[in-house]
Amino acid sequence: MDETDKHKLENLRQQLPIGLRYGLNLLEKAGGNVEEAAGYFRQECRDLIVQKTGISEQEASVHLLKYNFDIAATLKYIDEARFSLTELIIRRNKDKEEALEKIAGAVVEKEGLIREYWLHPDALSRLQPEVFCLVMLMEWLGFAGWEDFETALYFHLDVISDLIDRQLLLPEIAETLKEAQAIAIVQAPQQKVSLERDGFVGQTAELTAQSDLFEIQRPLLIDTLYQFVKSNISKFPF
Repeated sequence: MDETDKHKLENLRQQLPIGLRYGLNLLEKAGGNVEEAAGYFRQECRDLIVQKTGISEQEASVHLLKYNFDIAATLKYIDEARFSLTELIIRRNKDKEEALEKIAGAVVEKEGLIREYWLHPDALSRLQPEVFCLVMLMEWLGFAGWEDFETALYFHLDVISDLIDRQLLLPEIAETLKEAQAIAIVQAPQQKVSLERDGFVGQTAELTAQSDLFEIQRPLLIDTLYQFVKSNISKFPF
């Protein structure tokens, strides 16, 4: 590369956020004309923004100028202007459970909900029913993951099973949890004796079977809750 080409490349890169190779390609396409090369770059950026967002070229130009033709920053701004936080989380997270966790976390933060370890249903009473459903179910799943399945059977299971049955229309999963709770309650006295005698207590075969059944049903629960949120996206104000 001779000194003239180096000067042109430096001039172009001072104007635009581009790398060496891309700058050389633009100059070659423009026959060495710096202004034409810059024009090609700006048009390519506009085309990309229009393709990804569906906005007009004029709008794309305005946003690109605002962010000095930084594509990532421009797309981020356009998305945040067009979509709610809930919609953005869904668009940006392919893992459904991770998306649900982030949406529930956003609700807790935006509503200023105060935690004392785990949220009580009463603390969520001002939420719309669909939002309450998401936050409460994710709270229960989080509790079950932190503690264990048997302990979670005593964590507001009446509320949880009702949400699964009536809101998500999954009576089979609700019944699995209620049957597991019934088994745990019946076995509790014997489990207490075992704990006092042996210093530890294991999960019984009957309860293990219910726990295993729930794990089989869990993906359906997550998928249904995810679709439930998407179907009621207008109820999520963030």
